[in-house]
Amino acid sequence: GFKRTHSESNFRQDKQNKRNDKSEQRCYNCKGKGHFSNKCPKPRLECTNCKRLGHVAKDCKESNSRAGHYRLHNKVIGGYGGSIVNVIGETDVFLKVDRAEGSVKALIVPNSAQEIPVMIGQTFLNRPEVLTIVFGETVRLLSAEDDLNAVLNLPSKIPLWVKENTVIRPKTIALVVVTSRGLTERDVYIHGGLRSARENEYYVDECITKGEDGCVTITNLSQQEIEVSTNQILARCVSCLEDISLNSYTFAFSTTIQNRSFTANDLSYNENLTSDEINKLIDLIN
Repeated sequence: GFKRTHSESNFRQDKQNKRNDKSEQRCYNCKGKGHFSNKCPKPRLECTNCKRLGHVAKDCKESNSRAGHYRLHNKVIGGYGGSIVNVIGETDVFLKVDRAEGSVKALIVPNSAQEIPVMIGQTFLNRPEVLTIVFGETVRLLSAEDDLNAVLNLPSKIPLWVKENTVIRPKTIALVVVTSRGLTERDVYIHGGLRSARENEYYVDECITKGEDGCVTITNLSQQEIEVSTNQILARCVSCLEDISLNSYTFAFSTTIQNRSFTANDLSYNENLTSDEINKLIDLIN
């Protein structure tokens, strides 16, 4: 085995003697001598910023060395392809993006780490009061308290009433005239779906119809007659909008066609054909 040398034993003994010598003991809590921090009779002073003993946050040297009120530390964050970026500090910021807002901790990185000033990540996007909506190539950040129909200009549902009392026989299909009662005269879209009336089921077909005097197809799925009356909302719809995503173009081509008349000498035909049959063939070709 290994044996301690005489010099190593003396070093350890000197170190132990110093620990036992109260004149050499120093307290990191009160900065006094003669005891260690775990035996300090004074209240424990622990910095909430750097977590060290002997001072409070307002006297913290790290805190006083901040630039722009951010905290210094040695965090690292991962980047694309497993790359690592050293974080030089963090700070509390209030962000407002689109209609979403809130306070978050921002990590500060060297200017060489990214070209854009601010990158917003999940610490902001995953907040319960932030609503992220993606449609196509558009991204909206909204407040969870926003009225989506108003903010996104979504089409509102329009009720369609039955215009004339209609009785639908069992297992049959009927056309029911509907009206929006003046809310719209435009074409409207009905999503369709299963409905029930007094425990009898019927199906409203998906369709596009008129907001006034439009017709909706109803399928009675039950074994009983179903009556839809004028005080009944048959379905809810949305107004159809003009599709401007596609443009139509008209192309005109012109060319000169030279007409040529064929004669019997230009054709190969059966020798058994009569003269009358040959003339009819030439007329058909020309």
